[in-house]
Amino acid sequence: MSGMKLVKSLMIKDVKLPYAVVVMYDGTSDVELRNDLVSRYESRDFSCHIDKYISTATINFRNEIDAADFLMRL
Repeated sequence: MSGMKLVKSLMIKDVKLPYAVVVMYDGTSDVELRNDLVSRYESRDFSCHIDKYISTATINFRNEIDAADFLMRL
């Protein structure tokens, strides 16, 4: 996942997908990001919202280990 920079990560209590990661990407890697998420994590364990206008992605994870894995690969 080249061309991505961490904006912030946080945990929100009492929600189904509590671990949130916000990243900026280089505008051309949104398809690559989605493909990588689908291939690495169970589809019920994450959600991804991509804002192409400002080139940011918000990824919410159900499991802390998945969020940590994603952060380590940035």
